[in-house]
Amino acid sequence: MPEGWDQSTFDRTLGEYAALSKRTHAEIVNKKAYYVARKAIWFTPKADNYRMKQQLGGFVTVNRLNRKGKSVKRKEVQLVKSKQINAPLAALIVNARRGRGVEKGLYGRKMERAVRELLGARYRSVAFLKSCWLPAVKTLAPLVKDKGAAPSIDSFARQVGRAKGEAKPALAQINPTATIINLATARHDEKGALLKFGGPALQQALADEEASTRDEIERRSKPDADRFNSQQT
Repeated sequence: MPEGWDQSTFDRTLGEYAALSKRTHAEIVNKKAYYVARKAIWFTPKADNYRMKQQLGGFVTVNRLNRKGKSVKRKEVQLVKSKQINAPLAALIVNARRGRGVEKGLYGRKMERAVRELLGARYRSVAFLKSCWLPAVKTLAPLVKDKGAAPSIDSFARQVGRAKGEAKPALAQINPTATIINLATARHDEKGALLKFGGPALQQALADEEASTRDEIERRSKPDADRFNSQQT
């Protein structure tokens, strides 16, 4: 659990909801875990492509004339230069990393390839943290009969390659528990992005689903409350 994690309010509300529902406790827990996982995708911030281009540069599509004089579209790299040194920041980052590894600096075409790899990695990482909630969503989805109230999937999150998350569904037993896991760690998380962004996103998703569950409890309880009040008059 992230530091400072608190789901006590959610658990109390879920207990009240279970008392009003005809579903089994395992079905309820899996449904709510599914909703929380989907909301966590939305609440996990994505990197800002525009901001990255402002800081380092990026890939742009330009029109160029080929040898036959025909206009063709080509993808080129436009880089932002350092204010202190007359050189692209991306190139400085590449050589600084190589310097830490006691490697010689790159220049010319080798530097161009390295810069392209650096920018490509930055843009691929934009949706990485979000995508790590997707395996949990896919695992729990078949167990949820009613998906009508679930938030839509954020189209920005796409799973690429091996799954980097998982879910452990609740079983039909006393006090069933479901677990959703984001595995954006190790070499992919050198700056602690999971703790910095993933934990708060999950807490926010849990709080949002608790509020929705509370609203549903009130809607279901209202007919009984109305009948009781009518009998008192």
